[in-house]
Parts: sequence; structure tokens; C-alpha cells
Amino acid sequence: MLKKFNWKKEIQQKPIVEFGGLSINEKTILLIAGQSLAGKTITTLHFINSAIVDNKKVVFFDIDEKNVMDRPNPNLFNEMSTKNQKKYDDLLSYYQDFDEKFFFTEMKKIKPDLIAIDGLYHSFSSKYPNVTSKSKAKKIKDFLMDIRKFIREYKIGVLLTTPIGRVTKDNKTEYVMLGGEGIKYLSDVKVMIQFIESDNKDDKNSYKRIFFVDRQHQFGFHIEYGGHLIQI
Repeated sequence: MLKKFNWKKEIQQKPIVEFGGLSINEKTILLIAGQSLAGKTITTLHFINSAIVDNKKVVFFDIDEKNVMDRPNPNLFNEMSTKNQKKYDDLLSYYQDFDEKFFFTEMKKIKPDLIAIDGLYHSFSSKYPNVTSKSKAKKIKDFLMDIRKFIREYKIGVLLTTPIGRVTKDNKTEYVMLGGEGIKYLSDVKVMIQFIESDNKDDKNSYKRIFFVDRQHQFGFHIEYGGHLIQI
């Protein structure tokens, strides 16, 4: 017997958190990619803070090469959590390790509104150092396929970050998101952070960044001392 699908219910996606012109809705994945020091972790922290201030329950997997606890002062995470200490104590679940085998069991216990995984590619690379890039990409793809089913059922939003690498083909250099095609195609919104390139060191825009959203929209920003993002 065929089961009738309630499409009206499934297409409903309430916003969970908004920051800097971007939003994460329930049942969706926002992917942020960029080079080292581009601002992936800082952007993640701003999304997390906006959600917590709005009384949303957040799980933060701080699993990139350098976690937020090891970053020097002024430390953005320390500033944000101190300013809203009660809400952070009540609403944030923080992890410095990751295991896809126990991920869903743990999330069912916590029942978060937002899951932020900063450094998914780095985590899989560290766990599977001897497997080929293709096999690693498949593991990431399989995990993301499972997470998509999970967040649709539990109405959760997800933020992922991944680094980008340079690939030269036919004498052309392109930036690609690391983690395989699955990490890109299984995400609902893709954001690429790029530096504004300038040969003039005195150019005031030379150290600013641009958010490229799904290769269609873009806006610039710079990171102030201490990690605050300012749109330009």
C-alpha cells in the first residue's frame, strides 16, 4: 500500500537563528567553507550566540584543528559566554570530540534546536588517516545523509564548517570545499568566505572578507579585534 506524503507539513521550515543576513531554518543545513583564518569559527560562534540569546538550545562540536578554548585573548567565546552566562549554562552543550556512531543517540537525549559542527572534515581526517580521500568522502556523505533524515524528523537546524583547498586544472586554479561532493550537495545553503584580494597593501579593503552565498549573493565584512563581525 502506498503512503500519502504530507508535503505541506514537510515544506514548512521555521527560522531557528539569523545572523549577518544569513539564516538557519529547521530541517536545513548551512555549510560555511573558507581558508584558514577566513572566519569560519568566528561566524559559527556568532550564530551560536544569537541562538542562545534567543533561548534556543545549542550543541557545539568544537572539533577543528584549534578549538575556541585554546585561542588567545581577547577570546570571543569567553566574552559571549560571560555576558550571557546563565543562558550558556542552561542552553549550550559543548564537545571537543566527535564520533558519528554515538552522535544520534546523544542528540536524541539533548533535543537541541541547533547543532553546530565546526571542523567536520578535520574530524573525519583525524579519525580515518589511512583511508583514501574517496573513502573518506563517502563516510562524510553517509553521515550527512543520516543527519538530513534526523533533522527532518526532529526539526533541527545544522551549521557545518569545512576548509577549502586549491585545485589546478587546465592551468586554472579553483577553490573547492574539502570533504567530497556530498558535503556540498547535501547542504541546503553554501557559504564561501573569501578574502578581498588586493596587490596594494595600503588598500583599506585588503584584509576584509566576502560571504558568497550559493554563488548568487555576496556581501562583505571585516573582523574587528576580538572577533566581532562588522558588515561593510
